[in-house]
Formats: sequence, C-alpha cells, structure tokens
Amino acid sequence: MRVAPNVFAQVGNDIMGRAQERPGMVSNRRWRSLFGASPLVCSILWGHIDPPNNRALPPNAEIKHLMWALIFLRDYNVEENHSLLTGVDEKTHRKWQWLFVDEIAMVEYKVILWENRRVDDILNDALTSVDGTDCKVPNYKPFWKGWYSHKFNHSGVRWEVAICLRTGEVVWIHGPFPCGRWPDILVFRHALISHMDVDEKAEADDGYIGEPTKTLTPKINSQNQSDAQYRQYTRNRQETINKRFKDWKCLGKMLRHSLQKHSTMFRAVAVICQLSVTNGEPLFQIDYDQDNFSLPI
Repeated sequence: MRVAPNVFAQVGNDIMGRAQERPGMVSNRRWRSLFGASPLVCSILWGHIDPPNNRALPPNAEIKHLMWALIFLRDYNVEENHSLLTGVDEKTHRKWQWLFVDEIAMVEYKVILWENRRVDDILNDALTSVDGTDCKVPNYKPFWKGWYSHKFNHSGVRWEVAICLRTGEVVWIHGPFPCGRWPDILVFRHALISHMDVDEKAEADDGYIGEPTKTLTPKINSQNQSDAQYRQYTRNRQETINKRFKDWKCLGKMLRHSLQKHSTMFRAVAVICQLSVTNGEPLFQIDYDQDNFSLPI
C-alpha cells in the first residue's frame, strides 16, 4: 500500500519538532541529515514493505516506526539519544527499529537486481563497474590479521558493490568478508564472476588485474590518455556510490553490533541508496560506449 510522500514529510517534521514543513534548502538539509532518504523514497519503501499485509510486522506498525529505523541507520547513535528524540523508551525504539531495518533489507530482492545491468544496453562487453568497500569492525580477540584493512589501518569487513555502467543503478552487493583474508579479486571470484556471461566484462581498478578476461583495468586496458581518463571517471562514479553508503553512519562508524546485524544494515542501506538513485538522486551520467568513450555529462 502506497502512502503519499507528503505524509512522510509531516511525520518526519513532527519527529523533528516542527508542526509544519518549512520549505527551502535548510529544511531539506535538516531532513536529510536526520532521515537520510527523501519523503518520496520513504513512500516507495513503505509500499515495498507493505506493513498492513506484512506478517513479519505487528498490526500496529506505523509510519513513524519506519522513520525511527531510518534515524538509527543514518546516525547510528546511542539508544538514549534516539529515545529522547522519539519520545519512547529504549526498549520500544529498539524493537521497532530492528523490525523495520530487517524489512528494508528484505527489499533488496525487489530493487537490487543483477539483470538490471542490461538496462539501456548497447552491446558493450562491460556492463558494470565493480569495487570493494570496507567497513570498520572492532579488533576481535584473539587477534587475527585476516581482519586487517589497509584502507583505514584497522579491522574491517569488505563488501563487493557493482553498478550498471549505463544507468548508475546498484545491481549487485556481496559480503561481508574479512578484509585481510579476502582481497577484491578473491571476492570477485567467489560469486560475481560466475554470474557474468561468457564474454562479459566489468570495469574495475587494478586490484582486479588477475582476471584479464573478465575485467577491464587501467594498467592493462588503458591504451592512451583519453582511455585512462575515461576509466578514471568510471572509478570515480563507483567511489561516489561507496561514499553514499558510508554517509549512513551505521556503515561509516565503528560497528557496535554483531556481524549478522551489520549485514542486515548494509543491505538496508544499499536498498535505500538504490531507490534514491532511481528516484531523483542519480549518479553523474557516463555515456559508456566501448567504441567511442565520452566524458561525463
């Protein structure tokens, strides 16, 4: 069941302590700082979750409970602060936030679709760009160097993210893996490579140089300066989606929960980011044509 975006705007404003929506950039910035997703994306999420007909949710589920989950994912603050903001005790907030985070994560199977890499396909060999993104986790005991991430000199887990070259949509996520034990190329070989067509390739950085028949990397495939510059733009756009993920503090801050909860949070954030890309917040466009590279619009 779809609910109009303005309903979510009003519920969000009530949580923020404002009786009426204030138009303008300041209002939008405050909204995004707290909830992370636009009212339109909230409306689409609600439609996918369909609380009135979702047996995983209690019958008294309300729009505000979805907003509580977004607050939790966005700022990943301590429960006492969330309780003060929403006016309920910690136990109540915790109950509803996890119920809805779980359901947001389940939307992955509706919106992050590998076959979407073919949208606007013009028969390029490469349909996606792929990269790993690391999230910080505690230094577990006993010490194991397999957790170590060189990206932030700390223990971490790695996720593989692929986006469609033609549209910028997120079409694949896979993880988590211990960073030190699983370099990007091993994660790629673990699953994604088997989902690609025989002649299909992916744009990637030099961490994927070990699969020259399945990846296009700067060191091997950049024949001239224009080639190299174009491939840099594809990697920059990949980093843009990685940054959008990390803007959600549940992924950008040190993990305080179990790895199972981390997996749920990552998938939930990926769903929200993908819905944002397709509903008003696209990544910068690249007209990817392997026979005629052109710079981004």
